[in-house]
Amino acid sequence: MSEYISVDIAAILENDCIEFYKVNGWNVLNKVKGGAIGSTNKFWTKEKCEIEALKYNSRSEFYYKSNNIYSAACRNGWLNDVCKHMTYKIIHWTKEKCEIEALKYNSRSEFIKNNKAAYTWAIRNNVLEDICLHMKNHKI
Repeated sequence: MSEYISVDIAAILENDCIEFYKVNGWNVLNKVKGGAIGSTNKFWTKEKCEIEALKYNSRSEFYYKSNNIYSAACRNGWLNDVCKHMTYKIIHWTKEKCEIEALKYNSRSEFIKNNKAAYTWAIRNNVLEDICLHMKNHKI
């Protein structure tokens, strides 16, 4: 077991170690300066989650654009409450609907990033090749 080291001394020691490795030819991968304590005290209340959720019209948009807050709402059992203003719609995909959706994108990666449900439906129903013909490098 090691002895307790104060945050200030630990920061100095960390910077000394980084400098030692740099001087000895190591490629240091740290993206930020040494000496930070490595944590934050973000605290998401239900009210803060509700305020953030109001910016979005769907759970998926909330999830992709504010994942940390979405996760906090899930973790604390508030998700249904903070998302009650959101509309819930089920899209029954067809080849025609997928084709219209695919036309919005220039690549498959853009298509899957923006509408994973349509992309997945197209794969499962063997129509992906047909609806991606307009895309650059339409073959994977």
